Amino acid sequence: MITCHEIIENSPFAMAITEGPGHKLHFVNSAFCLLQHKNADEIVGHPIMAAISGANSHDVLQLLDGVYGGAKSSFVNHLQQDSDRSHDLNYKSYLAWSLSGINERLDGLVIQVTDFSKPWPLSDHDQIAVEEQALNGEIRQINERLVLSALHQQTLAEMAADSELRLRSLIQGLHAIVCEYDGLTDTFTFVSERAESFLGYSIERWNESDFWKQIIHEDDYEDAVAGFRAVSQPDEGRQYTFRVTAANGCTIWLRNIVNVVRTPDGAIATRRCVIVDATEQQAAHELLTAEMERNRAIAEAMQYSILWRQPVKLFPGLTVASFYEPAAGDALVGGDFFDAFRLSDGAICLVVGDVTGKGLKAAARTVEVTFALRAFANEYNDAAKIINRLNEFICDFHYADDGNADNALIVLSLVVIDPITGTARVASGGAERPFILRADGVVDEIAADGLILGIDRDAFYGTAEVSLQLGDTLFMTTDGIPDARRGQDFFGYERLIETARRTIKTGTPHEIGKAIVDSAHAYTGGLLTDDICLLVVQRESI
Repeated sequence: MITCHEIIENSPFAMAITEGPGHKLHFVNSAFCLLQHKNADEIVGHPIMAAISGANSHDVLQLLDGVYGGAKSSFVNHLQQDSDRSHDLNYKSYLAWSLSGINERLDGLVIQVTDFSKPWPLSDHDQIAVEEQALNGEIRQINERLVLSALHQQTLAEMAADSELRLRSLIQGLHAIVCEYDGLTDTFTFVSERAESFLGYSIERWNESDFWKQIIHEDDYEDAVAGFRAVSQPDEGRQYTFRVTAANGCTIWLRNIVNVVRTPDGAIATRRCVIVDATEQQAAHELLTAEMERNRAIAEAMQYSILWRQPVKLFPGLTVASFYEPAAGDALVGGDFFDAFRLSDGAICLVVGDVTGKGLKAAARTVEVTFALRAFANEYNDAAKIINRLNEFICDFHYADDGNADNALIVLSLVVIDPITGTARVASGGAERPFILRADGVVDEIAADGLILGIDRDAFYGTAEVSLQLGDTLFMTTDGIPDARRGQDFFGYERLIETARRTIKTGTPHEIGKAIVDSAHAYTGGLLTDDICLLVVQRESI
């Protein structure tokens, strides 16, 4: 690249560069020194007036002050009597322009001096010719453009070098490997220095044909290669993890984030990768997975302990079919629960409920609530007293335990039925309404409503009394079946009743319940987003 100084030095014209308001000479070419009869060492670093003398030198100074102050490039003719040759007259033309066109900062002035010395006296015709030649704008414009172009190139080069330095510093400072892979030559064209500290191998090895085959774990190699090749669109991006063996023999996990750059004809020109050490992340993920599996196993065992192993439970005068299915195949770990047990006076207590949350905490709370409910049921033998006492227990125990009542909310539907008379008392805490499908096909919804348990210790829970005749069937469910959805449409309470009505005349309680569950599955396409819990209870003669 040609610099400004090189242009001026090689110019046939006498030229100089000044800097600052004092017009201190910063650079002069040999033509300028020859014209002023001085050496560069004598004048560089000194004000320009050290090189210019004569009666009219103040005109040159005024010219420079004007250009430095913001005037456009201009000229002045300077007459000077030669001290050694009295019969000659030195006539010089001074052109000056600023160097402020690069970055709006006034760096200095460029001065061009043209010598038109002739023997004395000058004729009027010669005087006009000299002035016309001095006014020749073409020479000034050519020189000005050359100098400004050189300065512009130099500034851009400095900016580019500075940007490259900052970018390199940024890349090398990242705790990641940054690299580029040429898709046309199948080679890495750039790999940041961090690669050597990450892996312990020299960067030169990255383009060895079998390098990656040697260091990538054999179980991850195919997936890693497929992940690297899979990215197709420039804005798509892809990331994947794989194991490698470092130079010190340790196994580390890497996460590669890949993007591509394509040529105009669509070919993949470059793959750009950012590779980070994911060893700690992977270890944390494996630890979390193991902990989740451990909690899951504990929760399954706890929940299994309160669920029946047989789908149908028989009491004198009652057949109870139970259905439980956790959401999305979540094994046995859900928040729904059910129970059916005999009380001390011979009545049968039927329960379906839903505990907030999932996993180990919900399972623990479910077991706790189930056993507490059995204790209160055998103590009071009355639906209203049982549910009121259970609500007090949940509010007292759980809110005092962690200060957060939201962690102890229970939705519950409870029925206490006398199997001899068929009289049933129903209490509810925010649950789906139970309904009776009579032997003649009539449906009776049981209007028992109450606040969700665990919100208000002083909430009152009453009961609704109904009669279950021989051949009648009682249905108790949580919201998993009515809320099963297809897009934005729900399976709904009415569809549940219609499904039960279609199968009631020919099916057993188990067959009726299974038809309802299968219908909900078919409606959603097989994927349930909430737990299913259903009891189908049919009264028979004793």
